[in-house]
Amino acid sequence: MSALSIPRGEHCDVVVASEDGMAIVWQFYVQALDVGFRVLVDGVESPTFSKRVDTLDGMVDGTLEHGGDARLVCLQWDNSYSRLRAKDVLYRVMAVPTATLHVAREAANEYQIKYNHPVHNSSSTRHLDRPSTIMPSLPEGHDTSSMHDALAQRLERAVVDTVAVFMTQPDTPLHAGSARPLILALEAILRHGVKPTSKMASCPPEEFYFGFLVETRNVLRDDAGVVSDAELFAPPLFMRYLGWGRARAYLCFALNRHMLHRALEVAVFNLIKRRSVVARYYDPSRALLAHYDTAQRTLACLTALYGVSFNLTPLQDDFASTAATFPPNLYQSHASDAFVTSRQLLSIGGDVAFYQGTTTHMDEFKAIQDCTPARYLCLATPPVQVTIPRGSRVCIPLHMDDPTTLVAVVQFQVTRHSIGVGFTTNPIKELVDPLQPVEGDAWVELTLRLERPIPQLQLVLDNSHSMLRTKAVTYRLVVTSRERYASAWACCAEVAHVICWKQVIHRSLEWSSKHMEAMLHEEQQWLRPRSPPPPSSSTTLTESVTSWLGSVLVPDEPACAQCTEPISLFRRHQSCSICLKGCCVACTRHLWASKPVCDRCYLRQLDIRVR
Repeated sequence: MSALSIPRGEHCDVVVASEDGMAIVWQFYVQALDVGFRVLVDGVESPTFSKRVDTLDGMVDGTLEHGGDARLVCLQWDNSYSRLRAKDVLYRVMAVPTATLHVAREAANEYQIKYNHPVHNSSSTRHLDRPSTIMPSLPEGHDTSSMHDALAQRLERAVVDTVAVFMTQPDTPLHAGSARPLILALEAILRHGVKPTSKMASCPPEEFYFGFLVETRNVLRDDAGVVSDAELFAPPLFMRYLGWGRARAYLCFALNRHMLHRALEVAVFNLIKRRSVVARYYDPSRALLAHYDTAQRTLACLTALYGVSFNLTPLQDDFASTAATFPPNLYQSHASDAFVTSRQLLSIGGDVAFYQGTTTHMDEFKAIQDCTPARYLCLATPPVQVTIPRGSRVCIPLHMDDPTTLVAVVQFQVTRHSIGVGFTTNPIKELVDPLQPVEGDAWVELTLRLERPIPQLQLVLDNSHSMLRTKAVTYRLVVTSRERYASAWACCAEVAHVICWKQVIHRSLEWSSKHMEAMLHEEQQWLRPRSPPPPSSSTTLTESVTSWLGSVLVPDEPACAQCTEPISLFRRHQSCSICLKGCCVACTRHLWASKPVCDRCYLRQLDIRVR
C-alpha cells in the first residue's frame, strides 16, 4: 500500500481516470487520529462516500461504478480542520473492469457464506457444509412417473390458487404468504432428483440445484439482474438452514421481475437439451427436469403468472436467533449426523449434546428455539423432582440395555444454582467421562446417543462441589429407539420451517397493510378536486414601479379605511398612528404627537381633551 502524509490544514488528492465499463475500487487505513474523506467525480462531490474516518474504523474500502464517457475520479483526504497535527494514511486504488469486480464480489460472498458463521470450526466443517433441506432418496422400484405427476399437479394447484388470490385484489402485489405454496412447489420440482455432488455443495447450506439456476445465465440475457443479484445475496446466518438461502432468493427475484417462466422455459428448451449440464446436477433416470416432455408440460402452467405482480423480499433477518438459542438439530441434514455444537464423545461409545432452551413452558412450540427432539419426545411426560444433598450426588438409571433403546433425551432445570452432569456404569466407581457443569433457570436439554447397548448406565446429577446448599432439580426422561428419534427430528425440522414462514408472513402482512394505506391515500389525493391555478407570475410595469417605490405606495388594504377610495399608484397612503389603519394622505392631514392620524381619530382625541 502507498503511504500518504496529509499536512495540517491541508488536503491531499489522488486522481484516477475512469473509462466506460470500468470501476474504481480503493482501500485505505488511517494510522492515527482521524481524517475526512470524500470522492469527487469530475469535480462534483459524491455524498455517498463523504465521512470522517478514524483508526477504529480499520480498513475502509469502497467501489464507484458508472457508465458513460471517461471521467476523472478524485479521492480526497481532508485535514483542513486540524491546525495542530498531520495525518498519515495507507491507501491503494485501481481501475478494474466491471466484470472482474462482479467475479470478485461473488468470490467474497461465497467465502462469507461458508466461513462467517459463529459455530464454524475445523471439526464441524463437514457437518455445516451439508444442506438441511435435501430431499431423501427414493427407494428402489419407486414409480417415477407417479412422482412426476404428483409434482406437476402440486405446481398446477399452486399456480391456480396464486392467480385466484391475486384477482381478488389486482392492485396489490402478492406477499410471501400468498406466494408460499408456489415457492414450495417450485422448490420441490427443482429439488427432485438433484445430485448431492454438485459444485454448489461447497457453499453451506445452499440447495444443490442453485448451480442449475445459475446456469441460466449462459442461455438467458440477465437483463433484470436475477442471477447476479441471487449470487451476491447474503443469506441470514441461521435462517439459511431453514431454506432461506440464495436459491429461494433467486425465485423471489424472478417472480418480482416477471422472469421466472422465461428463465425456466429457457432452461427446459436449452439446458435440458444439453445433457452434460443436466447430468452434472440431476439424476437423468429419476429427475423431473431430466425428462424433456414432462418438464415442458409441467412448467407450461407458469405462463398464467404473466399478469400477476409479486413483491417478495428475500429474508435477511435471523429473528433474534443466536448461536446459543438456535437448536443444534437444525444444523443437521439427517438425524444420525454428528452434533455441530456442544458435542462430547463418550469413551463408552456414543456422543452427547447439551442445549440450553428457554425459561417458558416446557411443552410449548412457539419459537424456532423450541423445535428440538428432546422437547418433542418429552411431551406429556410428567416431571420428576429430586433433591440432591450437599456434597453428594444422585444417580438415575437409564435402562439402555436393549438395541431398541439407544437414544435418551432429558430435560432438567436447576433453579438459581448449578450442578454437574455425567454418566457412570457403577455408582461406586468413577464417572465414565468428566462432569458437564449446568446452571441457570432455563430448561437444559440433553441428548445421548449410544452405538451399542450398555447395561447399568446411569445419569449422574452431582452436587459434591457444594458443601453449603442442597440443590433441587426437576427433570423429564425418555429413552427411545433411533427410529423414533429420527421421526421426532424430522417433525421438529418441519415445525421450525413452518414457524419461520409464519414469522415471514406476519412481517409481509404488516408491509401489505402499510402499502394499502399508502395506495388509498394516493387515490384520495387524486380524487380530491384540484385548486384553481395560481395567478400568472408575469410582472407588469405598474407592479415593477410599485415594488421599486416600496410599501409607501402599496398598502395592505385595497382601499382607504376612512373614505373607502381605492388606493392606486397616484394616490399615496400612510398609516394612522393611533388606529394603525391605512388611509389616504387626504384623510391623514392632521398630526397628533408629531405623527399623522386619520380624521376620525383626530376628532376623537379632541373630544377626550375637551372633557
